[in-house]
Amino acid sequence: MTATTREQRTDARRAQLLAAAARLFRRHGFHGVGMDDIGAAAGVSGPAVYRHFPGKQALLAAITDGYLDLLGQRLAAAREAGHARPLLEAAVSAALADPDGLVVCTRQPRWLDPAGQRRLRERRAALARGASAGEGALWTADTATARPADLLRFRAAAGALISLALSRAAPAQVRERVAGDMARAVLGAWLPPSAEFPAPAPADARPGLPHASRREAVLAAATRLFRERGFRGVSLRDIGAETGITASAVNRHFDSKEQLLDAAFHRGAEQIAGGIAVALARSPDTRTAVREILDRYARLAVDCRDLIVISTTELHSLPGGQQRDRRQHQRVYVDELRHVLGRAYPELPDEETGLRAAAVFALVNEVVMDDELIRRPALADELAALAVAAAVPPSA
Repeated sequence: MTATTREQRTDARRAQLLAAAARLFRRHGFHGVGMDDIGAAAGVSGPAVYRHFPGKQALLAAITDGYLDLLGQRLAAAREAGHARPLLEAAVSAALADPDGLVVCTRQPRWLDPAGQRRLRERRAALARGASAGEGALWTADTATARPADLLRFRAAAGALISLALSRAAPAQVRERVAGDMARAVLGAWLPPSAEFPAPAPADARPGLPHASRREAVLAAATRLFRERGFRGVSLRDIGAETGITASAVNRHFDSKEQLLDAAFHRGAEQIAGGIAVALARSPDTRTAVREILDRYARLAVDCRDLIVISTTELHSLPGGQQRDRRQHQRVYVDELRHVLGRAYPELPDEETGLRAAAVFALVNEVVMDDELIRRPALADELAALAVAAAVPPSA
């Protein structure tokens, strides 16, 4: 075997491992994945992974570098083609080509070591040089010098792009056009004055009063822990410790972690359905209904963050039958918004209306995942403004 062939095999194996790691990090979070998991997904042993990467930190850094390389290539092509907003075009194109990489770069940079975080900031800043202020928010909004409104716009745009990239409900060219429209809308949307002020410092203690019902206390603790650590990172013992009981006492209320997770999904779905029903009942016309649905959803997402986040990140952790049931529930409320959007804006093609409905919910969900953005006192108003701007077609 020649040296060139060995290098090609090594490069191919590294690419295979990176793709497997990015997919698993997207699905389970950085701490929910082990090196053995990555090896199994790539068809090699856990120890074999270490021949290519010294640990998960190195894999994470390589994934972020790879995504930035892709973004840089798409940016160079967009500039060469003479696009008016090349960074926006590149961000949309890269997102649709590698949604796993976008998720990792958006949600998990905090797990990089300090040198990796510094490198990520520097590379993002370099990519955005020469872009307009609004366009630069698409990729540099997490730098130390970012305006608070840009932090918000970046995460919201990323949520819409992730949803559209992972969707298979329409051809790629349709999804790319809708992604561009929604990203431009988020970058140019009116925001209340509160958006320019930074979030307050985190509180020392968790607010709120305890539940009288032990079952409700267990469900609340489990939902919060699933959001913070991921489903894989939480045990029944952890849940019991949060509520001052043993793991066996947790089992008196819920047979398993899976049953707890399913109960959380059910609680979230019922609250979303209730909010949509009220919005429809109180709206005099379809355009008002679109605004009402998104305003109520934004407020629910902020108030019930744990439920909303795990509905986005943990569906795959349910058993197959329960996954199907929960996907059906999600389709119901996406279809409700899709129906109202279609009536309010009949110029929208049906497949585009469905894409927008799913992506605008994802936009809200993505923002409330962020531990800094969630502290913003007026976040619900800010989110509602972005969601409405992204949902409405540019011609409206």
